[in-house]
Amino acid sequence: MPSPIITLPTQFGDFSVEVGDASTDVPPWVLIYRKPWEAVPFLRIHSSCLFSESLHSIDCDCALQLAKSLETISKVGGAVVYLYQEGRGLGLFQKVVAISKQQELGVETAEAYRQLGYELDPRQYSVVAEALESIEFPKCVRLATNNPRKVAALEAVGYRVAERAQMQIDVSEHVSDYLQSKVRGLGHYERD
Repeated sequence: MPSPIITLPTQFGDFSVEVGDASTDVPPWVLIYRKPWEAVPFLRIHSSCLFSESLHSIDCDCALQLAKSLETISKVGGAVVYLYQEGRGLGLFQKVVAISKQQELGVETAEAYRQLGYELDPRQYSVVAEALESIEFPKCVRLATNNPRKVAALEAVGYRVAERAQMQIDVSEHVSDYLQSKVRGLGHYERD
């Protein structure tokens, strides 16, 4: 059964929302969007982060990125594909185990994952195309990310990343350190 589309009022304005089928083997998704969008629209592929988004942790930028994405979409149109892939796709329990190891040994996140034998970033992005196709989203996008895996995954399913959208967010020292650790440990792009 196709997902009904609802209107979601937020602090940034009203958005259209639909969800993917959670009964399948692929991670469920939520598509949050606002029309009209530009010829090369804004897009954010966002993985869930309980600690930042719900518990207001100050050592990562997930909540800040999501809020800035919604604010941007409220002005220029576009979409956020929200994926339930906590802990880089490993799940909440493994995320907590990795954070515990990180805090115990004083190592960066990527090193904690390595020491535990976890794949560094097993997230799947195959459902992104399904979500975007449901609203006939243009195939050429401005992608808000510093993660080269997201760029490659989107291009692998037939989309062209014309630009990596740089979102200016104020970050704490904790977040700045974390972002630098993702550059070193995961090969992310530097922030501009």
